[in-house]
Amino acid sequence: MILTASGMNVYPEDIEAELSRTPGVKEACVLGREQGDQTVVHAVLLLEEGCHDGKSIVEAANANLADHQKIQAFTIWDKPDFPRTTTMKVQRRFILEAWIVCTTMGRKFRRLLPMPALSMTSSAL
Repeated sequence: MILTASGMNVYPEDIEAELSRTPGVKEACVLGREQGDQTVVHAVLLLEEGCHDGKSIVEAANANLADHQKIQAFTIWDKPDFPRTTTMKVQRRFILEAWIVCTTMGRKFRRLLPMPALSMTSSAL
């Protein structure tokens, strides 16, 4: 659960379900990301091959979400899959860590953790 600055609860699973219904999305991972004194709803998108327009995807999903659920920023994950546990659950912690490192370093990032090399493109809406 993500708790917004206004005290509203945002359930990542609800936003991920909406994103998954959007054409071009293979899978999505939604995180609460601290930005100043607010928590931003941030979507990490695993797109289908040939799809590169994350902004249109997020706009389409936001059209069907309540105001407090709207995605405020997104990142396109450029690898074939998200890092996963042995039971195939998405490892959100690794995705968030990768995002933090990529944005603070401002360059491509290679991890020594159990996931392949990573470079991500982030955008705010």
